[in-house]
Amino acid sequence: MPVYVYRAVTKTGVVVKNRVESSSRQNLIKSLKNRKSYANFN
Repeated sequence: MPVYVYRAVTKTGVVVKNRVESSSRQNLIKSLKNRKSYANFN
């Protein structure tokens, strides 16, 4: 599975940086949106 590095901003304005495995970039984006986070991929 690919590893993605991203920086996201939560609804409260907290910046979160992380590296995760996901089956696709689209699935990762969906997962982040479900958590009310907005991602910027490096």
